[in-house]
Amino acid sequence: MTYFYQTEAEATVHSEVLEVNLKELVTKEDLRHEVDLLRRDIHDMEQRLIIKLGALMTVSTAIVTALIKQL
Repeated sequence: MTYFYQTEAEATVHSEVLEVNLKELVTKEDLRHEVDLLRRDIHDMEQRLIIKLGALMTVSTAIVTALIKQL
């Protein structure tokens, strides 16, 4: 009798462990969603970088123009 209960208990524990592990698995759809979010973030950062570089070029051009006028 004891062996049966021990086997049944082990099977229950294995079942619960498997269920917990399956909940932690990531699906392809989860990965695709995360990749899409990362792509949007990168695109947004790229746009901000372009704006900052444009502003930097404008300021540098204004400084060079002011210096040339001084000479």
